[in-house]
Amino acid sequence: MELRSRVFGILALLGVAIPAQAGQIYVNSPLVTIDSVGGTVANAKYRLSNTGFDVSLDNAPSTVTPADQVTATLGNVATTSGKVFEFMLEHRAGEGIIFSLDGPGSLDRTVSWGTFTTTPSGSNKANLNGKLPPSAFNSLVLSARATQAGSSFAFDDLNFSGAGLSLADGSFLSGTVTPSTGDPLGFINQRLYSNVNLADFNWTLTGTLTGTKLLTGGDETVRFNVGFQQVSATVVPEPSTLAMAGISSVALAGFGLHRRRRHRRAKHD
Repeated sequence: MELRSRVFGILALLGVAIPAQAGQIYVNSPLVTIDSVGGTVANAKYRLSNTGFDVSLDNAPSTVTPADQVTATLGNVATTSGKVFEFMLEHRAGEGIIFSLDGPGSLDRTVSWGTFTTTPSGSNKANLNGKLPPSAFNSLVLSARATQAGSSFAFDDLNFSGAGLSLADGSFLSGTVTPSTGDPLGFINQRLYSNVNLADFNWTLTGTLTGTKLLTGGDETVRFNVGFQQVSATVVPEPSTLAMAGISSVALAGFGLHRRRRHRRAKHD
């Protein structure tokens, strides 16, 4: 601890900022390479359904059953198509996940999964098919889909914030996906990655969503989904970080040389 304090003191004298011990967030960052995906542990979804639900949270099973999800219905496609919705996906550490959409008039719904100090309005389930909200995930995958002919899905003003979490690199995209755009066609995927367990933090993801769909077609053909994942990733440091690491090494080397010289003088005296 004494050596660490001395080094930090030397860096401060050199005018080098000491990085805060907070979680780092990377959004669509070229500095991050995903090495492997351990699996998806939850999904928050808004879809344009003809006859079923529109808003949901699920525990990401291979086959979703009603017990695996908490849902709410905004209306049929005629009600929701072309309407702009503001959404908020909120995580409360130790409590659970809240997903809400707010549209024109009475088109607003909230679903939540977990046990909360103050239970949110709307539909809530403490567990989904026996599963509590996930306790480990470090990445969010945002996927906008429009694969039905004549459909589109627009997303804008995406923003992530959380106490103890800071943006290290990257930014969200805004845009519109159609069956003839995206990669693969009909899809636009974005990834948020963190070097910490996001389940340990309070955070929110917000933005606006607008889906356009004909009265026909499958329920999943026009949708927006946020998947909670645990991944293994490699982060390439930025040049400024490498430079600071180099200065730190020089400072350590200088401190060690000073100690050795002082030790030799003490032996000769």
